[in-house]
Amino acid sequence: MKKNIATLIVAISSLAVLPISANACTVCFGDPNSAMTQGMEMAIWTLLGCIVTVLAAIAGMAYYFVRRSIRVNGRTDLNLEILNDSNEVTP
Repeated sequence: MKKNIATLIVAISSLAVLPISANACTVCFGDPNSAMTQGMEMAIWTLLGCIVTVLAAIAGMAYYFVRRSIRVNGRTDLNLEILNDSNEVTP
């Protein structure tokens, strides 16, 4: 049993190191002007645009919440202060 497993490992290892040329698709290796390559590039740019839009929306909401908090509290600065139980401001 151990001899069979060792033989199998040697056989797989020897196949892995054989100099075989890789057969890549046209997107990875082929013509940069082919329709498949151009379609893949447009898909990547579309997905990147979606990600940037979502991240910009999250940053915009955070900015909006900060500005609204300042407006509601009537504060003009961004110093962080904590009110203790006796309503005294402690920095």
